[in-house]
Amino acid sequence: MIKTKLLDDFLRDNADKNWIQVDLGSPQTLSGILTQGSPREERWLTNYAVSYSLDGREFSLVKGDDGKAAMFIGNVDQNSVVKNMFASQILARYVRIVVIESSPGGSGLRFNLLGCSLESIKTTTEAAPIPTVTPRPVSTIEPSKFPLIYC
Repeated sequence: MIKTKLLDDFLRDNADKNWIQVDLGSPQTLSGILTQGSPREERWLTNYAVSYSLDGREFSLVKGDDGKAAMFIGNVDQNSVVKNMFASQILARYVRIVVIESSPGGSGLRFNLLGCSLESIKTTTEAAPIPTVTPRPVSTIEPSKFPLIYC
């Protein structure tokens, strides 16, 4: 799981963008995502897409079982957690959560990516501690603060 920042803070500071990007620091194998709404306001994403890249320049959309771009069903409130698994694993260093539709109150998001660090597969199967990080409005998350913690 990769802990990330709040989308509502990001969108306030980056109104021209409809996505949030995470830099994982190195290529990671990802299999899904957990989403939750804003902890402070009644705001959440109801539908979203996920795109990914190894170089941060060319992005591909996660595809569904039918081979077409997947649109994920998000939350119905700010507190519930929704788990969406990808049809197949992806290899990515950069991941974008792309807003398709949000709650009547606007966009708000907490999310975790599910997957394995390629390094952890080779060296250990033990879980690392979950880091505690104060969210801050930036467009890319520093990789050292958000390691993958289980496979």
